[in-house]
Amino acid sequence: MVSWHAAKTLAMALPEAEERDHFGSPSFRVNGKIFAQLSAPENDERRALVKLSPADQAALTMSDPDTFLPAPHWGRHGWTY
Repeated sequence: MVSWHAAKTLAMALPEAEERDHFGSPSFRVNGKIFAQLSAPENDERRALVKLSPADQAALTMSDPDTFLPAPHWGRHGWTY
């Protein structure tokens, strides 16, 4: 399991990444497009949501379905917990 601090550090290490609020949760963007989001700080269940290609999403969810799962509704667009 990756800590929140480590997740933020990884996201911000990408070129041109910036952190902005998105409905009370930290989101990470490049050129204004969100590529990752963390659950709200007050949420007891801390989760990360990342935008993946369909192939990457399928590979991760098949390799470890207890850890990676498509997000409800948005999963068909690559959003993965």
